[in-house]
Amino acid sequence: MPPIRLPQWLFMHQFPGSRPEEIDELTLGRIQRGLDRFKVNEPLVSIVMPVYNEEENLIYTLSSFAELTIANHFPCELIIVNDGSLDETNQILDFFDITHIQFAENKGIKDARQAGLKLAKGQFILQADADSIYPPGWGIPFIEALQRDSVVLAYGKHAFIPSGNRPRWKYLLHETLRSWLYNLRRINREYINVHGFNSAFLRKEALKYGSYDHTENGSEDGHMAMTLMKIGRLQYVSHPDALVWTSDRRIMADGGLRKGFLKRLRRESRRLWEYLTVQEVPKD
Repeated sequence: MPPIRLPQWLFMHQFPGSRPEEIDELTLGRIQRGLDRFKVNEPLVSIVMPVYNEEENLIYTLSSFAELTIANHFPCELIIVNDGSLDETNQILDFFDITHIQFAENKGIKDARQAGLKLAKGQFILQADADSIYPPGWGIPFIEALQRDSVVLAYGKHAFIPSGNRPRWKYLLHETLRSWLYNLRRINREYINVHGFNSAFLRKEALKYGSYDHTENGSEDGHMAMTLMKIGRLQYVSHPDALVWTSDRRIMADGGLRKGFLKRLRRESRRLWEYLTVQEVPKD
């Protein structure tokens, strides 16, 4: 059952202002101290995140990273790839002195993720996005899953943060449909469940066997999962710390809650037979 209410820890990361000059010094100090923990020479874990024009959301994601307990358990690094942003995204990264790659122009999500993967040093790669807020225990359940025999990629679910004072319960229909689909896809198409903002994999295997190089009909995160599942297992992680809270902007881009739900329902209805009966994994 999807969560009905926003968790209490999330409100820490919903402070007024989205740029450093708009935020109080106490909050900025907390974020900076938390992010400084990711400055290590020999990381075991690499959090890799692409960004493009995220000045309105980035600092809230960074605030949640600053509270991640995984950095207290394992040496972790944070790598951000700025995919040619035209806004003040890079200024925010510079303000917090975060390790990042700066593209001169927008190259696209697959190139950004690949660049981050190549720069990363950790044995485990955690994939994140800048329109999401992460629970304090995020990442640890994925590392535990990846230490099991034959597991090459672990992933979790997400819930939506309402925008425009919309009530949280209105999003439950979307999330209930998605939970139902997750179970169906795990029969033959589990890689479609994997999202780049809430998954993890083994770096060595990804560099050797994996690929973000999807075709027009695919997605970069699903393609990485699809290529890795040929050498090992995908593992869904149901732990509460593997549930990420993310922006509803994709739903809004589809015309709002009602239109967005109907669009997803029509699309997935056409694929039910594939989920249930088709065994062969497509090329994309």
